[in-house]
Amino acid sequence: MKKTVRTIAIYIFAAVLAVFCLFTASAQSFLYARADNALTFDGTNVLDDLEGGTIAGDNFNLEDYPYSENGRPQLIAFTEYCYSYYASDRDNFGLYAYVYNPGGFAFDSVNNAIQFRAGNDTQPVKYSLALLNYSTEPGTEGLFYKFKVAMTADQRSALLSALDSGARVYELSGIELSRGNTITEYEVGSTYTYSGYAAGYGAFEGGESTLVCDVADFEKYLTLDVEQTVYRPEGDYYNGEQSQLNSCWFTIPNEFIADFGDLSKIMYEWYEYVTKPILVTENAEIWRILDELYGRDTSALAGNYVTFAAFGNTDSAWFGYTSDTAYWNTNVELSGTYHNFFDWSHDVYMTFNGEEEYFDGFSSVFYTGGESYEDCGITADELQEKFLQNSQALGDTSIVGKYSSLLFENYVQEGRTRGYNLAESQDELDIYWNTTTKGSLWQQIFGGYDVDTTWDSVSAFHYVEGSDLNGSDEVVAERLYIDDNDVAVLRERYEAAQAEGETVVLFRYGSTAYYSMPVAQAYSSTADDDALVKEVSRQWSYQDYSAYMVQETVFLNFDIISLTFTNDENVSTTIPAVMSPEDVFSNTTPPLEENYHEVPWLTISIILIVSVAGIAVPRIIKHYTSQIKTGGKRS
Repeated sequence: MKKTVRTIAIYIFAAVLAVFCLFTASAQSFLYARADNALTFDGTNVLDDLEGGTIAGDNFNLEDYPYSENGRPQLIAFTEYCYSYYASDRDNFGLYAYVYNPGGFAFDSVNNAIQFRAGNDTQPVKYSLALLNYSTEPGTEGLFYKFKVAMTADQRSALLSALDSGARVYELSGIELSRGNTITEYEVGSTYTYSGYAAGYGAFEGGESTLVCDVADFEKYLTLDVEQTVYRPEGDYYNGEQSQLNSCWFTIPNEFIADFGDLSKIMYEWYEYVTKPILVTENAEIWRILDELYGRDTSALAGNYVTFAAFGNTDSAWFGYTSDTAYWNTNVELSGTYHNFFDWSHDVYMTFNGEEEYFDGFSSVFYTGGESYEDCGITADELQEKFLQNSQALGDTSIVGKYSSLLFENYVQEGRTRGYNLAESQDELDIYWNTTTKGSLWQQIFGGYDVDTTWDSVSAFHYVEGSDLNGSDEVVAERLYIDDNDVAVLRERYEAAQAEGETVVLFRYGSTAYYSMPVAQAYSSTADDDALVKEVSRQWSYQDYSAYMVQETVFLNFDIISLTFTNDENVSTTIPAVMSPEDVFSNTTPPLEENYHEVPWLTISIILIVSVAGIAVPRIIKHYTSQIKTGGKRS
C-alpha cells in the first residue's frame, strides 16, 4: 500500500437526523424509562438499528450494500448514545460504530479499535471496540457489524471532560479490524458533530428530542506504510549479548513539513515481551522430538532423552522422561552471568494442566536442514509464524489475543515495562554499546576480557537524505543503524519518495538486548544420563557446537498513533496517523565468534621467545664481555 495523505471521498457524507433519532432518541427514551438496564441498546440487532434510517442522505436500502469480493470495510455510522445535559446523568452514555463489510470477512472478537480525537483534545486516542453482533439474516450474513467503543474509566472521564456540551465533536481518522490474527486499519476521515439532546436528556427532563448530527470530511491525517528494521553492531558482543536497536521508516508528504514545521514528536503504542529461549539445531531428531511436544502430554517423549550445555558452562541442562514423570532440570545457576537462559524460573520446563503436563521450555525450535548452525538465521516472519502455531497447540492466546503466555518470560529488561506501553518519543533515544577488549598481558595469555559500556544517544527520528545512502550496504547500515539486508529496500523507498514529493522518516524507538549463545547437545533413546552428560561435556570442551539459543525482545501490536510537527514560531500541530499495527519480531543471527575463549598459542609463543631471549641474551653478552676482560682465561 502506498502511503500518503489523502483528502479522501469519505465513506459516509452525512448520517442525518432521522437515522440518529432512530439510534438515539427512541432507544434512549426507552432506556431513560428503564434506567436499571443501561445495556439494552447493546443488545439491539445491527440490521434493526439500520433499517428505517438514512445514510449519506438516502433511506437505508439493503440493495445498496451488496457483497463484493474486493470490497473494503467501511464505517457507515458513528452513534452518540445517551449524552445528557447534566454531567451527573451520563451513566448511559456510549458510542457505537456500524461497519459495512462487503467482503464478508469474519472479524475476530478481539483487537478491533477505532481512533478519534474528541472535543478540545489535541491528541487522538485509540479505543478498543467491543463486537456486539453482526447480521445473520439469510443473504446478509456478516454484511454489517455493530461495535461499541470500549473505554476505561480514565478514558471515559477524559473524553467527557473534553467534549463541549452544546456541540460534541468527534474527528475519526481510522478503524482497526482484526481478521485471522492480522489487524488492518481502514481510513475513515470523518468529523461527527452532535448538538442538542435526545428526548429526556436535555436541560428539561420532559423535553422532546433536539438531537442533530452533522457529518463532514476530516482531511488532516496521515496514512503510513511502515517498514521495520533492526541493528546489532558486530563489535558489541560479550557473553552472548549484543545491543539491539529497533527502528522503522515511513514517508510523509513534503507539504506537511512546509505547512506545519519539522517532526518533533511521535506517539506510539506496543506490547513488550521477552521470548523464552529459541533453539536452532543441526540435529533433526532433537528438533523433531521437541517441536512435536507443543500441546502434547509429555508422555509422548517416553524413551527419549535430550541434553544441552549452554554457552559458558560445562555442566548440562537436560530434559528427559522416566517412568511416568517428565521433567526439565538445570543444575547450574546462570541467571547472574548468562542472562537468564537457564535461571531458576526455568527449573520446571513443564506446564501442569489437570492430569497432564505440557512442554513449554523453548518458545520455538527450528531445524537448520542439515546446514551449519553458524549459517542459519531464522527470519522474523518464520519466527512469528512458529509462535502463532505453538500458541494454538498450547491452547492459549492470552497475549494480545494471539500468543501463549507460556512462550514469554515473566520479565523484561530493567527499566522497561512488560505488557502494554504508550509512549511519546523524545528528540533523542538513549542507547548503549558494549565493547570487549583484552587490556592486559595476562588476558592476552590466559584469556579473559574487559567490557566497556558506552552510553550514547541518537536522534529518535531522522530525515533520510541522498548522502545517507552513499557507499556499500554495510557502510550505509553502520551510518543509519539499520540491518544491511534492508538497505536496498530503503534505497528504493527513497527514490519513490523523491519522485512523489515525500520525505522518508527513520524512526528509532527501542534499545534492548539480544542474546545468542552456542550450544552443545546430545540425544539418546536410553536412560543413560551420565553418558549424555559426558558427551555434551566432550563437545563443549572441543567447542563442537551444533546449535544455538536466542532470546529477544518483541514489540507486539506496534502502532503509531500520531505525529506532531512544530514550526519556527514554536506552534505545534498533532496529526493523527492511520497505520495497521504490526507484531515486530526480529531475525535471529547466530552467535558471533568469541576468540577470547581460545588459548592464543601464537601470542604465548612469541612472548616465551621474547622472554627466553630477554634472559639468555644478557647472559651471553656478559659471558663474552668477561672473556674479553680476562683474555679468555677462566677466573
